Amino acid sequence: AVLRAVAPALAASPPHLVDRTMARLRAELPGSARIPPGDPKDPVTGQFDYLLDSLTGGPDRTGLPAGSLGPEQTGRRRAEQEVPLHDVLEAYRITVAELWQEVQVAALDGGADPRLVVQVAGEMFGRLEEVSRLSVLAHQSRSAELLVEAEAERAATFEALLTGHLRGSDEIWRAAARLDLPLEGRFVAVAAEATAVADPLRGVHSALTRHG
Repeated sequence: AVLRAVAPALAASPPHLVDRTMARLRAELPGSARIPPGDPKDPVTGQFDYLLDSLTGGPDRTGLPAGSLGPEQTGRRRAEQEVPLHDVLEAYRITVAELWQEVQVAALDGGADPRLVVQVAGEMFGRLEEVSRLSVLAHQSRSAELLVEAEAERAATFEALLTGHLRGSDEIWRAAARLDLPLEGRFVAVAAEATAVADPLRGVHSALTRHG
């Protein structure tokens, strides 16, 4: 009841709330710098709407207003932007904390029973745990996919380089950059017989990197 009473005042995600939260995210979380400014899928406004709709039983029972991202989509997108998982979780915590502060002020100013306002805090931070879990799973899944894709690209680039399909210094230098090879020094070449079952060199780059 308390949330339904204050939700209309917060439904439009007041600009001061969005600006304050974004400023805090960028100040406290280095990984937030990887999110392009003006990103149309910026997490803040969408997450405020998501939380309010899902907690109040708004008209969109998915809690996902048009154009915004749910926790799974947010997790996958942040993995693609190379935002560390820790920063993703901290961003949710900060977003919920800022929204809670706004809800608390609006509810108490509206004459709500303080005991009910405390119950609302429990609901909001319970939802934080839920959306964090969904976002973590999505971030981990997408990160694993990206790792496999990167390994496959490395293998294809190596093959093109070793079989002579890359010609000219420009193509070779670009391949070296994609493979993260030094421009000078000693090199190690590893060869293995390929099978139809699995890539025999999967993970070899990571293993060699660990050994210097």
